[in-house]
Amino acid sequence: MEFRHSSWYTDEVRRLLVARGTALCLADRHGPRTPLWRTAEWGYVRLHQGLAKPRPCYGRAALRTWAERLAAVYGRDSNAFVYFNNDHRACAVRNATEFGRACLAAGLSPSRVPGLPRSGLPDRARGHRRRERSSGRSLQRGCHRAAALVQDAKLVDGASVRVTMAILATLFGLVGRYTGRLLTTTLGWASTLLFGRVPQNKQVLLAGATFGSLVWAVLLAGVVLPTVASILLVAVPLPDFVDPLWVRLAMLAGAIVLPLAVGFVIRLIPDAAERPTGRAAIADILRGYPLAAGLAVTLVFLAVVAVVTKARSVARRWADAHVPIVVKPGGYEKMVRDLEDALDQSGLGVSRRAAPMVLSVPGQLLAAIAGGSVRSLVPTRIWVLVRPDLEVTLHPSDILVAGTGLRVAQARAAIAARLTTTSAHLTTSAESRGIEDRIEAIAPGPSVDPAPWGTPNARELREIDQALSQTMLPYDEWEILYRMRLQVERDLLRAARGGRVEPATGEQTLAGPSGSGRSSRRPFRPTLPTPVSAILAVGSVALVALDLILALAQRGTGERRR
Repeated sequence: MEFRHSSWYTDEVRRLLVARGTALCLADRHGPRTPLWRTAEWGYVRLHQGLAKPRPCYGRAALRTWAERLAAVYGRDSNAFVYFNNDHRACAVRNATEFGRACLAAGLSPSRVPGLPRSGLPDRARGHRRRERSSGRSLQRGCHRAAALVQDAKLVDGASVRVTMAILATLFGLVGRYTGRLLTTTLGWASTLLFGRVPQNKQVLLAGATFGSLVWAVLLAGVVLPTVASILLVAVPLPDFVDPLWVRLAMLAGAIVLPLAVGFVIRLIPDAAERPTGRAAIADILRGYPLAAGLAVTLVFLAVVAVVTKARSVARRWADAHVPIVVKPGGYEKMVRDLEDALDQSGLGVSRRAAPMVLSVPGQLLAAIAGGSVRSLVPTRIWVLVRPDLEVTLHPSDILVAGTGLRVAQARAAIAARLTTTSAHLTTSAESRGIEDRIEAIAPGPSVDPAPWGTPNARELREIDQALSQTMLPYDEWEILYRMRLQVERDLLRAARGGRVEPATGEQTLAGPSGSGRSSRRPFRPTLPTPVSAILAVGSVALVALDLILALAQRGTGERRR
């Protein structure tokens, strides 16, 4: 029986407990101190919160004192059950181990002590349970391990924190390896639906809003699910003066305030002249709540889909390839038709099949957030082009090609040749898309039919080259645009030469109608990381750094204890 008020500690209550054979719980907590009464043949102790650092751990002196108290109150021939309730920072696990050693030093026999070899226990302690079943006589007094040790596999001490951080860093690397570019184009597609074209100098704001949305999702999970909050509190090292309760309150405040910050950041994406004012500005900021939820769900959902799809391909011994795209508003069905024709013309006859409806969730969610006419621009279903050895899944922000190695290579080549003229962008920033539209405008293909070659097209190619050399673009987008530009020039030359492109000698050249060669050597371009790739990279580096800090701190703590 554990009392929480000093009015219970009377002689009358004590006599009643003794008469009933009920053990008084000796509780160590803030408030009135429990008297050291023995009211039954066995004892029960609860240690709620110590005063040592880090809080709420118990120091070794306090644990030795409690071991001596138990020896004095119960002696050595009775059972006593000791529970540690100071779960934060895995104090219960460490204190239970230290308390077992303190019991041994006091001449008592702990039944099970984590970290202490069973061969180091007295014979009577090792045979504790066997004698209990066989004879039923009075058991030797045991300082039983903490109740928290029942779930010690769920708690995390310093060493397991380091392992957790290493695992998370590895997972960040794998996610970045398989989904980095996919998430970037997904973000570009989402920004197109929600905000239109976003200039390169505003991409950092979009990346910040996305990162804030993911952090908000983690905080919300910690607030709604106490288990997640406990894992976060244990996994993140905190200074001794920080109370875990304040951290939980900070998580709650972050879950409330962070979407407002997301709404404010997204409000800065349009030009100042286009931003609403007054009450509309407040509504714009409040819009951060659905935007944070939509961006977080979309990115996490597609990252999971990408990893699951990769695992499925490995299980089937298939290869896979991602072609990141951003479908133009209302152009999804046209892209499906164009790529289906491209595969058929390449000898890869495919048939159409509707993908599982769950794959349409991200688009429908973003459409619901954007509202208005955007709903009509999002496909209601996702299509898959299939044949026995090939599957091509057409997402609005990604083309997933999975199949045998040869078929994937053939399909990717056929798709790449048609993407220049279909209703999809291969880039995400407004500047890159502007150049991409100019390239598409002069490309001979199913969507346009300009003159094959002539002064206007040649002049436009020179102006495109100038734009590529003078516009600050992410390197991967610059590479895509340059490849498209070469492909269009090749197609124009083929049309001008009756389908024949003059072979390159030495340095690759493409000849125009006049016979003058044009060098295809690519000028040097500085590398600008994409926002999502930068976030994943920073997250991985931060986790590795935190892992090293925890390792050094734990090593220093171990040396001081020795």
